Amino acid sequence: MNYKRIHIRVPLSGKAVLSNSEDGFHFTAQTINISEGGVAITDASQELQPKEYQIAVSTENGQTITLTGLLLRQKDNDAGFKTTNIKNEDLKIIMNMVEEYQSTPEFLEQLTDHDMLQQNFIDDEGNELEVTFDIDP
Repeated sequence: MNYKRIHIRVPLSGKAVLSNSEDGFHFTAQTINISEGGVAITDASQELQPKEYQIAVSTENGQTITLTGLLLRQKDNDAGFKTTNIKNEDLKIIMNMVEEYQSTPEFLEQLTDHDMLQQNFIDDEGNELEVTFDIDP
């Protein structure tokens, strides 16, 4: 399986509130995961339009991450958004979540399940990224 994501997704079970000020849209869903590059939600039982939404995500430890995301996909009750705008303080929360997640057995399972150590990673411009892992002695 070819893993094509640049950012590590962290499983997250919290509330996501989507809104769009242009048309007064407001919708609450559950998060599936989050990364520096976007967020996935479930319980998206209504058809979402392919546009940008303001998204407020509640984390399991009570923090709120606010971002703007573009709907990339919706299948069944799940939807995925690409982050188009996020403040540095919200990005730091996600980066801390990723750092904590990387020390869990679930992260090691994700590496194995997606054969991530054998993949070539590329950035948005198509340049190959070198991925290394440090092991504490």
